Amino acid sequence: MASSDPREGSRQPFFERRGVVITPDDLSWTDWPERAARAGLNTIALHPTPSVVLGFLATERRQRFLAQCRAFSLDVEYELHAMAELLPRVLFEK
Repeated sequence: MASSDPREGSRQPFFERRGVVITPDDLSWTDWPERAARAGLNTIALHPTPSVVLGFLATERRQRFLAQCRAFSLDVEYELHAMAELLPRVLFEK
């Protein structure tokens, strides 16, 4: 029986986005971009909250990380739990 899967015979991955979600603390392992590219990923997302990620973005380490991601054609996304920092808890009920 013939397959109706349009990917059959194609080397294209099924998912357009393939990535990993990590925290800035995970970047103590400095070769994340290289490992992600070797694994066939195309996106690295930083997590968990705006304050944690903003702290990282203010560092020189960020420059190296973003340069490595560009070198491996990796997109960088931000997967943030932001509501608690955007709206103080005392205002949740209002």
